[in-house]
Amino acid sequence: MSIKKLAKTIVTTGALVLPLILVSCVKGEPGITYTLLWGTKIEKVGNNLAIEKDENGITTISKKVDGVIKDDFKVLVFTDFHLDHKQDCCNYTYTMIAKNIMNVKPDLVLLCGDNVTSIEQRPRAKQFAQLMEDLDVYWSFVLGNHEGEDYPEKDMMSRPEQVEFFSQYKHCLIDPSIKHTSDGAEVWGDGNHAINILNSNNEIAQTFFFLDSGVALSQEDFEVNYKAEVDEFKKVGKVKDSVKPRDLADYIKDSQIKWYKEVTAKNTKANTTVFSHVPLKDMEDAYLEYYKKYNVAHGSEWSVEQDVAHPWPYTEVTGEVANCNIKMLTGRRAEGMCYSPHDVRYSPFDSNGTEHTPIFDAMIESGGAHPAFFCGHDHQNNFVYEQKVGNNNDSKTITLGYIQPACYSSNNFWTKGMLGEYPLSDTKKYHLIQGYSVLDFNLKNADNPFEFKHYTNFDVWKGEHYEEACEYIRLTRDPQEYKPAIGEYPTDPNNPFPSELN
Repeated sequence: MSIKKLAKTIVTTGALVLPLILVSCVKGEPGITYTLLWGTKIEKVGNNLAIEKDENGITTISKKVDGVIKDDFKVLVFTDFHLDHKQDCCNYTYTMIAKNIMNVKPDLVLLCGDNVTSIEQRPRAKQFAQLMEDLDVYWSFVLGNHEGEDYPEKDMMSRPEQVEFFSQYKHCLIDPSIKHTSDGAEVWGDGNHAINILNSNNEIAQTFFFLDSGVALSQEDFEVNYKAEVDEFKKVGKVKDSVKPRDLADYIKDSQIKWYKEVTAKNTKANTTVFSHVPLKDMEDAYLEYYKKYNVAHGSEWSVEQDVAHPWPYTEVTGEVANCNIKMLTGRRAEGMCYSPHDVRYSPFDSNGTEHTPIFDAMIESGGAHPAFFCGHDHQNNFVYEQKVGNNNDSKTITLGYIQPACYSSNNFWTKGMLGEYPLSDTKKYHLIQGYSVLDFNLKNADNPFEFKHYTNFDVWKGEHYEEACEYIRLTRDPQEYKPAIGEYPTDPNNPFPSELN
């Protein structure tokens, strides 16, 4: 039987015969069952969080042990689950979610969007919410661009409906209320909310902001505001000539930024960490700046123009570079970044302009001593960096980057044609980089408030069931719909270590 026929059989019957898979079903509310593989059993994580909500919809939490507030606070962050109609991939994802949460035992779990998607959204939302309840762990989330995009198809939930639905669960901390700025204006988006974290001095040390970055550009935005920017993208091949507004990422709006600044103004000493779904153009500019100066320092010929045409610096390079205000902490860019055309007006990709997007400026102006921004959306990107902004006497460090992607159902290295291609073929963990990120906060250190680290399921579980994961993806996705990305770039002029290609 061909792979395509076998895949069709699996999708139709919901059956997948793989060796050594033991299934245990955990019952949730009537009619809702999530499935964990390999005999995985739920163990309650538990928590020590004290939680309060004020009349403005702001949640304040503290970690209390024996009645004493602790300054260590561990956050586990996932992004891009894409829980969808492919039950087998969802079962695999549920299993990894549960195993990772039980292993890390975080104080809080956060999601950076594209969590529950496609035509089976309603039952998947119930399954996921029940899983989190059974794990007994507090969590919150921001919406991605795929939540509710096909509403009102069968079993789809609108974006406001999904926010409201999850907010009814005990352990979900999202606040569904519509936020307003001081002048009474409604804040754009769904699920915008903030969570304050107290330290042992009973002070707000961190505020987590969850800012909706929408689904796609509206037709009006496209025609009035962004057509010129999109035309510039077309000239350099970053978008196809047939591009439509729904193909382009939306962005964080002015009303959200105003609300962010007004909330931070009440706690000026607190650091802020923003979680959103779509990356910022600032991130690409910083990445290119870093690699340009790295390659110059190492005698390589390189330019921004080359990178636009060949955006594949495969090798992960971290650390500081001379005469560069950017320090790469971890990860790499393995695909072009899907930020909004809105960002281009602030930071043109054909220059080394110093302007930044409005939310970046807001974080620098009012985000505390060390603000941060984390996102998802691009499933093959996972770089994180620090950037110093300002002069030496009055500079501030900001951290920006991607959460480690967790998607098995949606596009990933294999469906992008990158499985088995150099330089990924020599290390299995790069075939499927799915995993999670952990932020370990020290709530008493405002200048260096957290340590950040990515984890891959392959590494954490020593390759356990890795071949089965590949098989799930092979049998439920048709890779022919994706043009192999590496084939587009047979040479890699940007690789900082070109000798490794020999």
